[in-house]
Amino acid sequence: MAGEQKGYNCGTTWSGANLPRKANHPLESNQQSGTLRQGARGSRMHQSGLSTTPLSLQPTCQPSKATLSHVRKKTVQKKKPVKKRGPEKREVMAEGDTVQSENHIWRVVKLLGSGGFGDVYKVVKHGEADRTESAMKTEMVVGDRRLLRLKIEVLVLMKCHEQPDTNSKQHFVAFVDRGKTEKFKFLVMGLVGKSLEDIRKDVLGHNYSRSTVIQCSIQTLVAVRDLHGIGYLHREDFLFRAAKDIKPQNYAVGLGEQQNTIYMLDFGIARKYTVGNTKEVKLPRAKVSFLGTVRFASRACHKCSEQGRKDDLESWIFMVDWAFS
Repeated sequence: MAGEQKGYNCGTTWSGANLPRKANHPLESNQQSGTLRQGARGSRMHQSGLSTTPLSLQPTCQPSKATLSHVRKKTVQKKKPVKKRGPEKREVMAEGDTVQSENHIWRVVKLLGSGGFGDVYKVVKHGEADRTESAMKTEMVVGDRRLLRLKIEVLVLMKCHEQPDTNSKQHFVAFVDRGKTEKFKFLVMGLVGKSLEDIRKDVLGHNYSRSTVIQCSIQTLVAVRDLHGIGYLHREDFLFRAAKDIKPQNYAVGLGEQQNTIYMLDFGIARKYTVGNTKEVKLPRAKVSFLGTVRFASRACHKCSEQGRKDDLESWIFMVDWAFS
């Protein structure tokens, strides 16, 4: 083309108006003389170490459209957020379903409650004369090992069940059976009534009387003592947000003839504080995390320190204060 010449260095376009021509017109002669004067200034700039090329003739590097679109795509693209994996979905057993262990076949009566990794059912023995109702707690076989607690609860209840003195295990539910299927593990234990908190909130609708608080305080303290007697702490939950410490939700009344007896529940995060079968106390860990119930946690728990028997007692004191308030 006569009016425009393209240079392929960085895609630069030089216009023909910027190239020198013959002076056929007074205006063109003035433009030419101006260009010469500019060239003279450029030579002086060259002497001072600056560029000698006039600005009108300097090519400017401009990225192509393909390059711009590539850069724009890089800036727009964002990393997809990584979804945290929660507990896998599980099938809830229906009324009439059966679960078999080595000793018995258990039939589901109804669902009592559900948690993150398991459920609690009311069950009875299937095909046997004994129609005593029991509670079955299940836990998925697959899951984060830090969140699986049924094994510890089985160990604690079995240890309580083995005690020769009946008075030392009167505040613990009976250990009945245990087993495992392809999908879940289960523990069968004695069935209890409502927790101390549910009775106060749903049944009474007001605070306990002073005499009731005293009776509850004595029985719950005896339960803490008996648990310490077999070498375990109930303790605050350090690893998970679902705290299971000494608090009203973890005590429940019995049923029938045992309705005046208070039972300690939920040993899923209980910790053995003795070495083996001896009375030697384990060395404390340097530091632990706190994720629990602020109202009932001990001072050591708030300081992220290892807990001992005294911390269970501190949580018990806070619970008694709650009952009197």
